[in-house]
Amino acid sequence: MATGAIAISIGLVYGQFFGQSVESYLPYFTASYITWIFISSTIGEGSTSLIMAGHLIKSAHLPIVFHVLRTVQRNLIVLVHNTLVLLMVWLYFRWEIGPQALLTVLGFILLYFFLVGASMVLAIICVRYRDMPSFIQMFTQFLFFVSPVIWQPEHLRFASSVLALNPMSYMLIVVRDPILGRAVELETWLVAATLTLITVLAGAAFYIRFRDRVAYWV
Repeated sequence: MATGAIAISIGLVYGQFFGQSVESYLPYFTASYITWIFISSTIGEGSTSLIMAGHLIKSAHLPIVFHVLRTVQRNLIVLVHNTLVLLMVWLYFRWEIGPQALLTVLGFILLYFFLVGASMVLAIICVRYRDMPSFIQMFTQFLFFVSPVIWQPEHLRFASSVLALNPMSYMLIVVRDPILGRAVELETWLVAATLTLITVLAGAAFYIRFRDRVAYWV
């Protein structure tokens, strides 16, 4: 409920700031914010997942990926609850949802595996270097402002390279835009798929390389 209250409150206020109608901006911001909460929470908690599970790692012979996946799944459950907020917004404004909305499922699959791979890499880095979680938290807050959550990409007049170089932008777009009836370019899908593949491979490489050392680092 807190997420819904924040999304609706900020959506109503910022819609006025950007000179947009509530009917168009509130669904956009709600979908963006819910997706962003899933991304930021998963990255933030995922980066400390091995640190927080230190006692389990020392006492139980479980693959370290189990602790990372547990964190991702917990945030996935929160996301499912938060989607009810978007449903309520849709029941009020009733924007058109066509067959392209099914692409949101594909976008979410890409995002899910992207976050699993990224969380695996960050968790191992953070359990080895304990000052990294605070840096990741600050960097995630920075990404919020340079990602199309509050603002819309088509209204960006300057510094378009910020959008192009920000991987979170692509992951946001492929999840959010289809359910809002917004077209997603093929290039965006290809970049999102490539980013997902890279993070999954990086996560697998880190896991294979450092899984036996984590018990000595926690």
